Amino acid sequence: MKGIFFSKPLEYNLDIDGEVWTQGSYIKGSLMVSNHSNLAISLNNIGCHLCYSSSKKFKSKDPKSINLIESTLLQEGKTKLDFEFKLKNNCPITESTGTLIIICGDISKPFEGGFLELNIKPMNPIIYLTETFEMFYRFKVKPFKNKKDFIEAPIKAPDSKEWASIQKMALQFKMVTDELEIKFIVTLKRLSFDDSPHKTKDEKKEIIKILTKKEYELYGSANQEGIKKILDEVMSEIKIKPL
Repeated sequence: MKGIFFSKPLEYNLDIDGEVWTQGSYIKGSLMVSNHSNLAISLNNIGCHLCYSSSKKFKSKDPKSINLIESTLLQEGKTKLDFEFKLKNNCPITESTGTLIIICGDISKPFEGGFLELNIKPMNPIIYLTETFEMFYRFKVKPFKNKKDFIEAPIKAPDSKEWASIQKMALQFKMVTDELEIKFIVTLKRLSFDDSPHKTKDEKKEIIKILTKKEYELYGSANQEGIKKILDEVMSEIKIKPL
């Protein structure tokens, strides 16, 4: 992924290896700076900066839209910079409200240089679980969104009697070292046996499961049996049971 940007009299050539990345991966690339004037210009504050940007505010050039995560600056007397940023396992993914970006130039003047947006996807264990969930339970996993240290996916239950009690459902994911923490957040419609005039009431459940690498991965791909065992445990608490 490449971009050429001009901030007279400087020209920035930003080159980033790759087009798509997952949480926890490395972002590598280089920046070449050219001075098109006859005057010497200090490049001391010039570099590449890993940031999170809020899409709507960033488009309006609001400085508050930028959250600086890490910077690498040109060495004195140099015009080329090789950089490498390690993404956290729970870094924000790319979604409609914001994304990680690389800004080149002086970070104190973020809109005078240039930037490239990074397309960040969830880590593989999260994909393993959601794909297994869709395949074996026929639930529909909707697009992910960032939720503090988690990423969240709203879930649509299939139109069947055993799942008719589900009013709302979402999954939240977070990697802790190589373990996958999952929160199953569900609102259920249950029969009411109290003195209330209503025959049903809403019940909210939050079920937390931790999957080890052995449970979610087998020979470098999804361990469907290990994942399905955990899903069976959780869904047995949710489905309608005969009286």
